[in-house]
Amino acid sequence: MEELKLIKSLAKDSAGYFMGMAGNRLLRLGLFVFLARALGVNDFGLFTISYAILNITGTFCLFGMDNGYQRYIPVYLSKREYGKARGFLLTGLTVPFMLTALAVLAIFLFPHHLIMGWFKEKDLFQYLKYILIAAPFYYLCESILSATQSRRLFMSNGAIKSLRYSLILLCAGIVYLAGFRGSYILLSFLAGSVLTLMVSSRFLPLLFKNISGIKAQFEFKKWFVFLAPTVLTGSFYMLVSAVDRVFLGAMRTAEEAGIYDAAARLALQSAFITGAFTQAFLPTMSDLFHSGRMEPLQYLYKKVSLWGLNLQLLILLFVAQFASQIMRIFGRDFQHGAIILVVLAFSQIVKAVAGPTGYLLRLSNRQNQEMIIVVVMGAINIIMNFLLIPRYGPVGAAISASVVIAGIPAVLAFVIYRQDRILGAGIAAWKPAVAAFSTFIIIFYIKKLSLIAGAVVLPFFYLFMLFRLGLDEGDLAIINSIVKRIARLNPAT
Repeated sequence: MEELKLIKSLAKDSAGYFMGMAGNRLLRLGLFVFLARALGVNDFGLFTISYAILNITGTFCLFGMDNGYQRYIPVYLSKREYGKARGFLLTGLTVPFMLTALAVLAIFLFPHHLIMGWFKEKDLFQYLKYILIAAPFYYLCESILSATQSRRLFMSNGAIKSLRYSLILLCAGIVYLAGFRGSYILLSFLAGSVLTLMVSSRFLPLLFKNISGIKAQFEFKKWFVFLAPTVLTGSFYMLVSAVDRVFLGAMRTAEEAGIYDAAARLALQSAFITGAFTQAFLPTMSDLFHSGRMEPLQYLYKKVSLWGLNLQLLILLFVAQFASQIMRIFGRDFQHGAIILVVLAFSQIVKAVAGPTGYLLRLSNRQNQEMIIVVVMGAINIIMNFLLIPRYGPVGAAISASVVIAGIPAVLAFVIYRQDRILGAGIAAWKPAVAAFSTFIIIFYIKKLSLIAGAVVLPFFYLFMLFRLGLDEGDLAIINSIVKRIARLNPAT
């Protein structure tokens, strides 16, 4: 059965990518926890506003190349059009760096007109300038990461990501121990980004393997037609995830922006669960789609969505039970963000059910449909932030973000089902729903469950219920691959 063979191959890639992403996410979270504790809630808020500005600027400067790699590289390689693959790789590595450098220069030349005129916090630029100096190196590394993913170099991808945050965290610790405080700690972003770029450049021969001696061919017009709407779509996606911090900084206080960012960052950590399966699936999806094998494509799409939902529900149960305790890892002043954490974690459920909807539209050259939906929902998000944040503060920002985080994949899933009859988890979601509800009832009656005990008990009951409800061969293949990958990490097994 072709579907089962593909799901086993996918599960193997996903397991490796999952472990790499897990390490990367933990390191990234560790970095932000360290910064929150080192800076304090107000200064951490100034940092998060600066980081949000970096992300919004960087999304424009990447110019959709991260999606372009996934769209073109697998197709060019499968058609043996190696010159075009080399041309796109070269373009993707140079354009983001040049655009980011120009954007940073413009902000330094006109800070008040472009940024500072919107904010009351006069110390903001002290934090922003160190983040901006690191931006060109940071986003060149991002481009290399996207390229490694398009060539199925999942372990290299995970290694670079983990290395980047390890180096930034190490540099931040050195700066802190040297006695520097406040915005000077952010010099670690510059040092870590440069060091990571130096190391990640060693992966370039792998990117150009088998195509290094071939003359590059460029299809700028064709690429631009795809990338232009994609960059607009990606920018609105980033606005949805970052504009709330900017609005909180401009309309409320840096302290509230810091508390909100800590909660949002924890809630969005759960996205790496679905990302592990989705990202490993993308090159396979491209191959299946362009070879016209729609039946295995539909099977894999549903299976990936279903397991993303399984794991997302498990995380939601854990977050709902221990939200206040989880928030305290940033410091006692951050525990007020518990309700924000729960609201944002819940919104990820719809995203998991829908599956990789945006990528499927881009794959079939319907990126304009995605662009329209994302732009409309992004506008709704901005309006809701403008209306809710002045009155409700971080909770209003969480509600606004949740509506759009859930709304975009829901609308995209409806469009895909109507046009292609491809559905994500669909009616099969009843098993995860029953398992989650049963686990919630059991945990509700277990009093005084500690955070560590909950991390063991919740997965046990949830997976037990899933097994009782029944799993097919594809489900067992995914579980088996993950267990094997984890077992390899333990020398005793």
